[in-house]
Amino acid sequence: MRYEFNKLRAEERIAAELSCLYTDRGYKEYKMSAFEEYSMYMDNKDFLISQNIITFSGMDGRLMALRPDVTLSVVKNTKADFGHTEKLFYNEKVYRLERGSKTFKEVSQIGVEVLGDVDKATEAEVVLLILKTLSAVGERSVLDLSHMGYVNALLESFSVGEEEKRALFACLKEKNTHDFEKYAEEIGLKESDKTIFKEIMRLGGDPQKVLEKAEKLCVNEEMRSSAAELRSLVEVLGSLGYSENINIDFSVANAADYYNGLVFSGYVEGVPKAVLSGGRYDKLARKFGKKAGAIGFALYLGELCAYLKENIEKTDVLLVYGDGAEVKALRRAEELQRAGKSVKLVKNAEGEDFKEAEYVK
Repeated sequence: MRYEFNKLRAEERIAAELSCLYTDRGYKEYKMSAFEEYSMYMDNKDFLISQNIITFSGMDGRLMALRPDVTLSVVKNTKADFGHTEKLFYNEKVYRLERGSKTFKEVSQIGVEVLGDVDKATEAEVVLLILKTLSAVGERSVLDLSHMGYVNALLESFSVGEEEKRALFACLKEKNTHDFEKYAEEIGLKESDKTIFKEIMRLGGDPQKVLEKAEKLCVNEEMRSSAAELRSLVEVLGSLGYSENINIDFSVANAADYYNGLVFSGYVEGVPKAVLSGGRYDKLARKFGKKAGAIGFALYLGELCAYLKENIEKTDVLLVYGDGAEVKALRRAEELQRAGKSVKLVKNAEGEDFKEAEYVK
């Protein structure tokens, strides 16, 4: 008997479909404990979406935490290195403070992590999985790509301190030209640097058009190399038939202390915020002593499904039975299920013998 995913709730259906997708591409499911030592999260707090963490004391006196993130646990526990690549996916719960409230929430998250020899083919494969993931959760979707090497190299070209670079980085992420103008004046940023920065802040959209402009704005070799990597990726995706629903946007910028290359954010129609994010995080792997490349993404399944329209009733046939009709109802339910129908049995308190009705969708 084959069961259809569309009979499941949205969250369950998406998780099942994506688990099959990742398994079919050779990724192994990774299972982990619901808690880790609190110190691991504090040592990498800038990597977390929220630094509010649920903690408790273990029987051995260690301070433990319910996991607010999956990637850190994967990196910590993997045995991957440049001679051994691990391709993993997970379907787990994380525990975070709900946005705009003081209440912690259990959030479903499904994602992919690759650690080891991460070459250009691996990067392209991960982006292909992202595009297929977004297609599985929404009829219309967009993937925004960027490169931390391009952004970091731009900031390094400015004659300002680290604190000023972080502030400029924040302006870029928010595309806040007003605050940038004001802050650039305060720190005495050169006019030529201001002009380039504003031009890059404005870039966004069709990969070919954006990259043409981005390449002209390069001020050093690292920026040129990063732009070339983006162009190469876009060309590979195009050759495989994936040229639509992709944008280049340099405001997509993750924590600079952890991410070092390609970064991305994914959106689906009907959801007012990113439902997927990730990137190349070799720097994080190095912090854990791993001699490995690393790339991955997470789909925020719980938040996504809060916006998806659920069918109120997914059952095909309703069987109502009364006293003495139990076996008859069970027999009919078996017949219908073998025929591929979903069935709901309901006891009639008023004693009706047996009744069958199809749900009107």
